[in-house]
Amino acid sequence: MANDRDNEDQLVGVGKNPWPPVALVLGILSLALVAWVFYSIFEIPRGIARSGHQTLVELQDLARAFTEGTVTHEFVSYTTSLSGTTFLQVATLEQVESFDLEDSLSTLWGVVELPSVKVRATAPVTFTYYLDLAAPWNLELKDGRVRVSAPNLRWNKPAVDVSRLRYEVLRGSLLRDEAVVLKALTREMTGRTGVRAIENVDLVRETARRQTADFVRNWLLQQYPEADQLPIEVVFSDEEGTEAPPRPLVTTPPG
Repeated sequence: MANDRDNEDQLVGVGKNPWPPVALVLGILSLALVAWVFYSIFEIPRGIARSGHQTLVELQDLARAFTEGTVTHEFVSYTTSLSGTTFLQVATLEQVESFDLEDSLSTLWGVVELPSVKVRATAPVTFTYYLDLAAPWNLELKDGRVRVSAPNLRWNKPAVDVSRLRYEVLRGSLLRDEAVVLKALTREMTGRTGVRAIENVDLVRETARRQTADFVRNWLLQQYPEADQLPIEVVFSDEEGTEAPPRPLVTTPPG
């Protein structure tokens, strides 16, 4: 009889409904989901608000630094100490330059004109342009952009590749010593390349503008990460008070 009762109990156990425990687990999960939804509704906006408030405070601090001139002072001090020099190289131009010299001569107190001699010197020349960090700079935050007033472009002594320097006589004369004219042209090379450096400023101006804007942006991001969305506008001293340049001044943020 005892064995029969045990068998009946086992059969009853097998026939029990398994869904109540499952329903209990699903109910707990549903309550957890509802709790998470309510938490998201109330807490996430608070976090966004806190983040937005922090960003606003940082932007206010950045604007205050610009207004008080702190940014300009920090920029000049930092870049000077970083590079160990007050010069910021912003452009290099390499091109082949040719220089002509024509020499005329007369004799017998100017009565007899001798044939003129014309010679040419051709060589690759490297022009390096820079900005002086010790000169007046100004960084201003205006209309959502950083306006950089930079000094004029300056240049180092042009470097002539003497290994590729070539002379030629364009017009000679049996009555003249062409070597004398060639030597005269050689003495003039330093001065002539200096003049050419001035003439080439407009060729490198936009390159220098972009390099300066990138340099200022990188520095700003190191000191003020909240400045990552500010466009940079670079204006050189010789452009102040003139008509708008033919090309855009603004370098937009990356991305």
